[in-house]
Parts: sequence; structure tokens; C-alpha cells
Amino acid sequence: MSAAAPVILHAGALGDLILTLHLSQRLPAFARAEEIEVYTRFPLGPSLGRGPCYRFFDLEGSGATVLYRSDGVPSEDWRRRVGGRVVLNALSGSDGWPHRQLVDVGAARVMSLDPVIRGDTGQHVVQRWMRRLARDGHLARDCSRTTRDCVSLPPEPPADDAPLLVLHPGSGGAAKCWPLACFEEVAGRWRAAGGRVLLPVGEVERERWADVAAVTGMIVCETRPQLVDLLRRADVYVGNDSGPTHLAAWLGRPTVALFGPTDPATWRPLGPRVSVLRGLEAGSDWGLDVDAVSACVRRFAAPRGAP
Repeated sequence: MSAAAPVILHAGALGDLILTLHLSQRLPAFARAEEIEVYTRFPLGPSLGRGPCYRFFDLEGSGATVLYRSDGVPSEDWRRRVGGRVVLNALSGSDGWPHRQLVDVGAARVMSLDPVIRGDTGQHVVQRWMRRLARDGHLARDCSRTTRDCVSLPPEPPADDAPLLVLHPGSGGAAKCWPLACFEEVAGRWRAAGGRVLLPVGEVERERWADVAAVTGMIVCETRPQLVDLLRRADVYVGNDSGPTHLAAWLGRPTVALFGPTDPATWRPLGPRVSVLRGLEAGSDWGLDVDAVSACVRRFAAPRGAP
């Protein structure tokens, strides 16, 4: 383990974590690093593709709650974890206790960022975060660069007899979910053309849809590394504004992202092969029909051999 490895601290959702990884790759200390340590609620495992080696650690298991307390005394473990290192602190702004505690335990430099975004300026959240860091004197790369400069691209997955479409119907908010029945219809059309379909689901999806277990191709992903491994095999991925969609885009998979109430100008996933479809109408499907989604999937899959 390199003593100089920079550190990321993040307590938010999976999608926000992936966007924070994008942000870090625009910060020189992180972009140059061979290894980065990430403390998060979502340890993803080592298979994030080319670029730095990300070593993930469980944030809560590390005792990070002490960083939030004004009367807390960080352990010697925290001095070892961050002492002499550059830290991207996405737990609080520079006026929060985590920032003060990290300074006190000897971090070489603490770049603190309140990740909460208020208001809508039509600018992507990563660019807004960069502006916040720039105001605090932290140098970032030119935000006009393409995401190809910063995305992790894994080796191509091994070829299979039939192209694999991965569909993820869930999201952290029910209002951001395109109807499950529409996903099933997209899946049926792909299978009818000779392709394979898998629908990874977790606890949230199983609680939200009692009948999801009966969906053909449903597969339970118990851990985040399992999800990473599955997404890496996808020829095409389709999902809502959700963490797995951001993860698929980060992994370089051809990604069709479906947006309804949230604004893709602010929250779109970043990656070299991302297509965003947005419905603006009232109703559960946002006026985004199966024909449009299926057509986008076929176009995206064409270079890799659509069924």
C-alpha cells in the first residue's frame, strides 16, 4: 500500500459516489495517482477497469462517525489512514466537523465538498462541484474536457453466442422508475431477436415490486462487486436515473439512461458511450414509449452485433 495514496470519503448514494470518482479524476493529485483509497457505503471491489487502482473500504465499519462529532477524538487508525495524504472529503463542506477532524489528524491537504446541490442551473453536477472546489483554491482540470479523459474503460468482455442486454428497472426514488412492464417489453423484443437479457435486482426492487421474482431473466445481486462483474459483461445496458446506470457508464458499457422527473443536464451519467432519453409528459411512463427505447438499444448495439 502506497503511503501517498490519496483518499476519498463519501457517505452518499451509489450514483453520487460514481460522480465523485469522476470529479476526483479532474483533480491533479488523484488523476496522477496509481492507487486511491475510497471509504464509502458501497465498496465496489477492485474491478473498475483501467486507470488508478481503487481500494474500497466500508465507511461505517471504519468508525467514520467520530469525524462528525465536535467532541469526537479520531482514533490512531484515522491518523494512519489520512496522515500526510491528500483527502477529498465529500462528507461536509470546509465548515463542517469532518473537515476540522481531518486537518487535526494530519492530512496533508483536505478538499472538502458539501455534495448537496440546490437549485437548477442546467450545469452538470460534476462541473458545479468543480466550481466549488475552485472557489476554495483547489486546482481542477478544465471542465470542458470530455468524459473520455476521465472514465475507466475495462477490457471488452468476452464474446458470447448472443449479445447480452442488461436492464435495471429500479432507482432510489419510485418517481424515477420507468414502469417495470415497459422494461419487460423491451426485454421481450430483444429476446425475440435472439438476444439474452438479465435484470439484476436488489432488496429495494424486491420490496417495491412483489412480482419481480417472476420476471424472466431476473437475477439477484447480493453484493456490489457482483453487480460490477455483471455490468462488465453487458453488450448494452438500460436503466433509470440510478446508481447502477452511473456505474455502467463509468465502466464504459453502452448505456441507455432513462430520465423522467430529474434533469439529465444536471444528473446524466458520464461515460464514452451514453445515450439519454427523457420523457417530459405526465404519467408513469413520462411519455417515453417502448418503441423509442428499443430503437435506441438497437442503434447502440449495432457496432457489437445487435440480435
